Amino acid sequence: MAGDPQPRLFFALWPSTEVRAGILRAFRPIRASTFGGRPVHPQHLHLTLSFLGELPQEQRACLQRQARKLRVAAFTLCLDRWGHFDRARVFWLGCKECPDALGELQNGLRQALPRCGLPAEERPFTPHVTLVRKVPRPRGNGEPIPIEWPVRSFVLAESVATPMGRVYQVVERYGLADDSRSGPESA
Repeated sequence: MAGDPQPRLFFALWPSTEVRAGILRAFRPIRASTFGGRPVHPQHLHLTLSFLGELPQEQRACLQRQARKLRVAAFTLCLDRWGHFDRARVFWLGCKECPDALGELQNGLRQALPRCGLPAEERPFTPHVTLVRKVPRPRGNGEPIPIEWPVRSFVLAESVATPMGRVYQVVERYGLADDSRSGPESA
């Protein structure tokens, strides 16, 4: 339909059902201490690797080709740190140590942007899963229960505006080095 907003695209790590449940279990005891805000819907939990925004089909196809070429080893991510971005007003769960393979994956995607006519990403990468938006600085939250996330793939996802709010959908999944499952997959 003419005038409908384009989906906003992003590359991300998409948690399995088990990892998603672990994130929610870790977050449950501290919800009250976040001083309100708007919790992220459990089905929308993800770790953004690169936000792309609204793109014409040619750039989207170019980025999909670039993502298919990436060769990065599978890895395990340990989510073991709470955080808060003051400016963005988001409360998140992240990692104290970024695995080398995660840095390689994010860097490979970062390098693909100019190849497809997009500006290079200049901001530093802070791997995190956003849990609450529009939250003021939360009180001390202690340490989260560590969550081991076996990462075997990453996705191209889209955020689509609907009358009920934004809906996130996986457009395509890309397997990492020890995972042969890759290719288009709808959420």
